Amino acid sequence: MPISSVHANKSLANKEILKLEQDERGFIWLGTARGLFRFDGYDYKKITAANADVDISNIYVRSLYADNTQLWVGTMSSGLFRLNLLSGEVEQFKHEATKPASIGGNQVNSIKADSSGRLWIAHSFGLDSLDVNTMQFSHYLSSDAPTERLFNYLLDIEFDSKQDLWLSTAKGLAIFDRNTNSFSLSRQAPLLNGVISRKIFRATDGRLWLATQKQGSFIVDPIRLTVQKLHAAGRENTLNTAIAETRDPQSGERMIWISGFDGVEMRSAVSGQLLKVLQGNLLDQYGLHGDNVYPLLTLASGELFFGVNNIGLQYFNPNSSRYRYLDRFSEKLKAIFSSVLHDVIRLNDSEIVLFSQHSVVSVNLQSGDVTPFLPYIELKDLELVTGFVDPQGVYWLGGGNGNIFRVDPKQGGVRQFKLPLSKNEGVFVRSISQNQSGDLWLGTDLGVVKFNPHTETFSPLYNSNGSAFISYARALLVDNADRLWIATNGGIAVVPAGDNKATFFTKEQGTDNSLSHNSVVQIQQNRDGQIMLLTRGGIDVLVEDSAELKRFVPFAGEVTKQLDSEQHLLQTGNGNYWIGSQHLVDANGQLIAQFNRDDGALEQGRSRNIFALNGEDILQYFNGGVVLFNADVSSQAASGAAVAVTDVTVGDNSQMLNYQAPVIFVGSNDQHFSLRFAAPLYAATTAVQYRYKLQGYDNNWQHSAADIRQATYTALSPGRYQLMLQATDSQGQWSERSTNISVIVEPRYYQTWWFRGLMLLLMSLLLYTLFRWRLAVAAQKQRELYEKREALQKARMMTELMEQKNQMLAEVTHDLRTPLAMVKMQLEAMQDGVLQPDEKSY
Repeated sequence: MPISSVHANKSLANKEILKLEQDERGFIWLGTARGLFRFDGYDYKKITAANADVDISNIYVRSLYADNTQLWVGTMSSGLFRLNLLSGEVEQFKHEATKPASIGGNQVNSIKADSSGRLWIAHSFGLDSLDVNTMQFSHYLSSDAPTERLFNYLLDIEFDSKQDLWLSTAKGLAIFDRNTNSFSLSRQAPLLNGVISRKIFRATDGRLWLATQKQGSFIVDPIRLTVQKLHAAGRENTLNTAIAETRDPQSGERMIWISGFDGVEMRSAVSGQLLKVLQGNLLDQYGLHGDNVYPLLTLASGELFFGVNNIGLQYFNPNSSRYRYLDRFSEKLKAIFSSVLHDVIRLNDSEIVLFSQHSVVSVNLQSGDVTPFLPYIELKDLELVTGFVDPQGVYWLGGGNGNIFRVDPKQGGVRQFKLPLSKNEGVFVRSISQNQSGDLWLGTDLGVVKFNPHTETFSPLYNSNGSAFISYARALLVDNADRLWIATNGGIAVVPAGDNKATFFTKEQGTDNSLSHNSVVQIQQNRDGQIMLLTRGGIDVLVEDSAELKRFVPFAGEVTKQLDSEQHLLQTGNGNYWIGSQHLVDANGQLIAQFNRDDGALEQGRSRNIFALNGEDILQYFNGGVVLFNADVSSQAASGAAVAVTDVTVGDNSQMLNYQAPVIFVGSNDQHFSLRFAAPLYAATTAVQYRYKLQGYDNNWQHSAADIRQATYTALSPGRYQLMLQATDSQGQWSERSTNISVIVEPRYYQTWWFRGLMLLLMSLLLYTLFRWRLAVAAQKQRELYEKREALQKARMMTELMEQKNQMLAEVTHDLRTPLAMVKMQLEAMQDGVLQPDEKSY
């Protein structure tokens, strides 16, 4: 059962985790020795109060209880706190001697609610109940000794199925009497008197499990009033602090987990039998990383979280129970896995054999028993690398010095046969296959040899040209036609039935360049009789088979190109194929299902082999491990969760979002807002995708990577918007539901109606003023033009007048000069005597 670690553990400021709780949105709350933290599946956030009058930054948390929109936090010496998950405001309740209605003690060790919603609080001075409507505390003491501290020192409380309240006191297990409003030690369970229980846990079947302080573990049946003490050799003095329950979705089996200062116990929820103890091991990537596990928490989705001291959070996903791994660090198997694992073979439906460099053991997968395989003295200290069981039940074992061993468990005894190789020392017999006549083909580091068990004789194999076949045989297969197929690092070799000569086929020879790679890892024949090869380049299917030509086509190429290393191929009874333990494809190579770490399918590196163990389970082994997984994928269910907002920033200020009525108000002085979000699918964070859309702004969905999970908007126009957030489920399908958030963008002053009206008025006045100014300028220009025109006209008139004057003067002068000239002429004529008498009178 792999245990995963939270990637964000390095960023957790305080790793002394004391309490865990889950709220209604799915977030995990961590109470530590120095404050309160929230985990959203990706990041830790330290919680501070939104109101400045309360400080919870360094409180020592003793208890947590999530009640709808409230988180109640009990502390070591600071009393009780109530965190409002909608507003982020915190209210503190402390014991005050002058106020009888205050809480009875400041060390709050446990908080529970009854069926009516009333809170019950266990502290170091007794029991309190809190009416959440009046916020008044009522106090209750032990009727055995009301004034004695140890009788009233309470460590934990729990309600049974009848709503009777059970209390863990420093004197033993007590029960509350509603008639007397007091509690007393249980008279029906005297076995528990003096037993200090650190945790009381009600299981699904109604029984109460007790984790004690170095006094063992107990099961109390409140109906039958019986007590069962659970035994575990070597763990009687273990200090246990937490209990949780999980359910296997495949089988329906329930398991109880008990943690403390020395690892985690896994017990049957029915019988209480100890199944396994998990111890801290930093060498195991998928194991528990510390012995001190103070709190446990089973989420609503079924995952179990561990608060590992000095490490952080780790978790186990019950949905990963499809995959089961041999614990290579267990006392029984660590010697096997500390050396090279050569091979794994099947003995029966529930038993396998592991061949390692140091020893060979059989493992019963049901009981977990590990025993030496074939403990004959002749096989002691020999390095055996593979095995084969023939139809008669005889074991044939491949040795490390070019030899094989025959072991008949019915008759007893071991016989050794040395292969006729050019060199035997250090040569391993790595694969054994039997043909239809009963002969054994033995694949070694230096070629292949045929062995007749009846005559006990060997026949060497030759190449087609008659030379000795000395290639390294990686795998052998005898097909339906009794031909031998040999996988090598330089291609494949085929030996016809009854022959002792092999013909080589490579990418360059005899395959028309259709072989994907010359290094062949696996050969198998499917139900249709087709030969399939796993090579370093992919998977090939034989489609043309003749003595001279073997033509192949690729198979499941879209899957194999995603693989980092070779993964062996196995066909199931329905015709589908498993490629390793993570990919299931159909008969055409199309992907049906894919599994990853969140499902329990861990990356283990290069595969060594894979085979069907029984009708339900498949076994695959690697260099460093063995995994058993269920071949049926019909029960694979997708898990989903609503997207929850984790942080909101408007402008430069962080805000708390009321998730019941989510509204983001972007003020007029803020230019942008952003928010981060997460879907708390803790066991499938790598598979979840996110997208968002702001209706009224975005035309299409915007995608956000899982490591970012953020939406940011800048300079939005004023108005109302609707922001929608969506996430995929664990199978990559988008959820039909979305988280909707109202976004109100307040207009800046210049975007308001009054500002725009004022601007319009000012613009109108400006335009009017400009218009009047333009009119004045035009009028001025008109006047100037008129004056210029008048001046020109006057000048023209003066010119005309002057011309007329000059003309008149000329005419007058002319007119004046004409009579004078006549007079002068007359005078001159008279003077000259030319003038006639009649002219003189003129």
